[in-house]
Amino acid sequence: MSISHLSIKAKLALAFAVMTALVLVLSALSIRSLIAERDVFTDYVNEKAARMTMANDILDAANARAVHARNLVLVTAQGDITQEKADVTKAHERVVASFDRLKKALDAMPNVGADEKKLFAELEAVEGRYGPLALGIVGMALDGKRPEAIAKMNAECRPTLAALIAAANGYIGHIAELAQQEVKDGNDAANASITALLVACGIAVALAAALAYFIT
Repeated sequence: MSISHLSIKAKLALAFAVMTALVLVLSALSIRSLIAERDVFTDYVNEKAARMTMANDILDAANARAVHARNLVLVTAQGDITQEKADVTKAHERVVASFDRLKKALDAMPNVGADEKKLFAELEAVEGRYGPLALGIVGMALDGKRPEAIAKMNAECRPTLAALIAAANGYIGHIAELAQQEVKDGNDAANASITALLVACGIAVALAAALAYFIT
């Protein structure tokens, strides 16, 4: 039986059912798009941005430790020595705590890739070399061995510090690239959702017009 042979009541019921189905389809597409965008935003804020902040904390603390270790070699007044010793100790504790937080985050977060874990392992390995060097220079300075401390700083500490900074920046840059790719994927998904919604709206308008014509 064609639609032209249906009663007005049946035609109106059919039209209402079709339009209801279209509304449900459009709603489902909209909800799906919103959920996808929410997931991308949540992943960035709670995971990538958090790990990037932790990595920057490591970098800041490592730089602070290097500055205070250098100052400790240079200063001569007892008050300055006491202050720089306290500052370098505090900075080193910050480095250790920042590494610990980031390592726990990498173990706990589910979407961490193998490349990021490898970069963190490299960063951790460089810190394993640089930390003892910095603390060794601090010990030399406190023991009054300034020439030896300066020589060790120039020969070993500075190149290793440069490697630590490079490794930290490499890790941070990797996360930034992941975030940019995530933004691109989110934009692509949003554009696809918009296209699907426009197509569905066009179909809805066409069907509404067709139903109105046949019912009339």
